[in-house]
Amino acid sequence: MKLYILFLTFFFATCLASYSQSDKALFKKYEYGKSFLNNKQYKQAYEVFKSLSSVSENNRYRSYSLYFYALSAYHSDKKAESRDILFELLRKYPDWDKKDDIYYLLGMIDLDNQSYASGLENFSKVKSNEFEAEIIQLIKNNVKDVAVDDLEFLYRKYKYDVLGQKLFNALLEINIYPDYESLYEELLPIYGQHILSKDSLSIADEDIIYKDVYNVAVLLPLMFKEFETDSLLPRQQMVFDLYEGIKMAVNDLEKENIKLRMFAFDTESDSIKTRKILSDTAFAEMDLIIGPLYTKTISLAGDYAGLFRKVMVNPVSSNELIINGNPFAFLTTATDNSSAEEAVDYAMDSLKSKKAYIIYGIKKSEEDAAFHYGEYLQERGGEVKLFQGFENDEKYFNKLQKALEPLATDTMPHVYVSSSNPVVASNVISALQNLMARSAVFASSEWLNYDQFSYEQLERMKVHFMYPRYLNEKSYDYRKFRSNYVKKMNLVPSQYASMGYECMYYFGKQLQKYGSGLFAKIHEGFPETGKLYPGFDYTKGNDNSYVPILKFKDGKLIKLNSVLSSDNMKKEKP
Repeated sequence: MKLYILFLTFFFATCLASYSQSDKALFKKYEYGKSFLNNKQYKQAYEVFKSLSSVSENNRYRSYSLYFYALSAYHSDKKAESRDILFELLRKYPDWDKKDDIYYLLGMIDLDNQSYASGLENFSKVKSNEFEAEIIQLIKNNVKDVAVDDLEFLYRKYKYDVLGQKLFNALLEINIYPDYESLYEELLPIYGQHILSKDSLSIADEDIIYKDVYNVAVLLPLMFKEFETDSLLPRQQMVFDLYEGIKMAVNDLEKENIKLRMFAFDTESDSIKTRKILSDTAFAEMDLIIGPLYTKTISLAGDYAGLFRKVMVNPVSSNELIINGNPFAFLTTATDNSSAEEAVDYAMDSLKSKKAYIIYGIKKSEEDAAFHYGEYLQERGGEVKLFQGFENDEKYFNKLQKALEPLATDTMPHVYVSSSNPVVASNVISALQNLMARSAVFASSEWLNYDQFSYEQLERMKVHFMYPRYLNEKSYDYRKFRSNYVKKMNLVPSQYASMGYECMYYFGKQLQKYGSGLFAKIHEGFPETGKLYPGFDYTKGNDNSYVPILKFKDGKLIKLNSVLSSDNMKKEKP
């Protein structure tokens, strides 16, 4: 109202300087109006200006009288009348020099009547910047309880930041997935600075929420209608085994007073079905998501997890793309890069081998892992003596053997082979045998499945196996799990049953330990031994970076490295 009073004062001062004897009576009424408005006696001002504005002939004050009539009517709770007067003023005086005041007052009336679109349209016609602060404050205070779609329309048309903030705040109160996901992501960097300003990988202790019972969503292509347990297809059997392992872990955790409420959602390996599941308001109550398994559904769940700050764990994959750029997505298995780094650390710290001969297969992923190995080795002060890709050519073996010749006399370097192809493996082992080389070889655990190698041969050639999914089937905990599984299912547990169990058991305990802060606090903890598997290490990232390294000794496969130590990675004596 400050602007109105200033305007009124200015106008009366101008009139006082220029009035004539003929309009003395009219001006006297202005004196009354001025006095009443200055003292906020709006009803009296209303009567004065209503009377004054009705004089149409020789009334030099009529345009201003109409405006002050409308203004006093507004403050006398006669808003409909005020609005009509303002439109009359616009019709009779289209070129009036105080039109900004008219549109401003019209906007106020419309906002009071919750006619937000009309009010903002009137505000948009105000040209002077003098009104900007007051308009923003009016929008902030008066625009309330507007549907998201309507609010978005107003924001896009009128571009007020205060509307953008209201729209973003409204999105925070609803399930935005999937209809408003893109809108949220658009507004987040503009109006979500209070969220982005917080380190996405940290959370204050006082902000962590703990529960007596946690909700766990299991997103798997269960396809219950197709389950016939006597004749499952291999892919169905994998899913079935995972699911049963997860359920057993939930039961075992309950015995340890860790209470989880598990909800199974059948994705049917279909993106549309998965999107429908995620958009269900009930899904917002989930505290942990296990799965899904396949590419077209993983990306949807990953987007949801990142958007709503919910931990999503993939129990089988080692694909780095699942966790890249998403602090809420986790893998229970090491990525190829983590496996490579573990091998470098072991070679340099335990074997004191700083030089590497790197050979990779024909797959792009194998070349990428080899490159990362060399890069990490050099970061640690090592040296790459050879970086060579396999060639499907009969002359390749001779080329490879020639490149490896220095190993015939120098045993300190090691060989890193990034390939699960048995042909590549045969070429490398044969070349090293011909040279009578005694250098350590680091290779995939899949080499253990190749018929062309005997265990004695692999031991003699000092092959070290990077085995992210190593399972000690002789351990007490595994034998107990196996016994319980056989009693329940009348089946020996597969690798996938073990993976499902271990994923649920480990992350169930982390959920109890860290609550809603799990996504961040898990990086601040220490590596831990697992229940069935050797261990978990999330101190470096969102994949389980601990990779067991094994080799044969006296015909037995032994594990060389432990997940536990004061420096987070103890190297045991080989």
